[in-house]
Amino acid sequence: MLPILAAISIGQVVFPQGEFLALARLTAFDREMAGLVDAYLEAVPECPPRIDTPVRLWEMDISIIRARLARAHLFPLTGFLPDIETRLAFKHYLYASDRYMSCFAGLLESYRVGGLPDSAAAIALEDGLIEADSVWTDCGAALFGLLEEKHWP
Repeated sequence: MLPILAAISIGQVVFPQGEFLALARLTAFDREMAGLVDAYLEAVPECPPRIDTPVRLWEMDISIIRARLARAHLFPLTGFLPDIETRLAFKHYLYASDRYMSCFAGLLESYRVGGLPDSAAAIALEDGLIEADSVWTDCGAALFGLLEEKHWP
C-alpha cells in the first residue's frame, strides 16, 4: 500500500496537499469562468443577431456545463484559506461567479426558447453578461491579489 502524501514539493517550495489541490480547483474554476464570454462571442457572432446569424448554442451549453462542474468542486476550499479577509473575498468571488453564470444561463435560455430575441432584448442580455463579467473579474482580481499577497499556498 502506498503512503498518503501530506505535502507536494515543487522545486524548493513545499505545499500542503490540501492547499495545493484547493488552489488547483480554484484556478480550474477561474479558467472555465473566463471562457464564458468567449463562448458567447463565438456562439453569437453579432448582437443584435440577424435572421441569417449562425447561433451555435452548443458552444454555450458546453461552457456553462464546464463552469458548473468546476464550481461544484470549490465547496471544501474555504477551510484552506489563510484568514477571514481572504474568506470574505472568496465569498464575494463566488457570489459574482454565481451571478455571472445566472446571466449566462438566462442569455442561453433566451436564444433556446424563442429563437432569436428581438434587438433590444439581445442588447440588454449582452450588456448584462458584460456587466456580470466585469464584476466577476474585479472580484477575482481582489481574491487572487490577496492570495498572492499572503503567499498562499
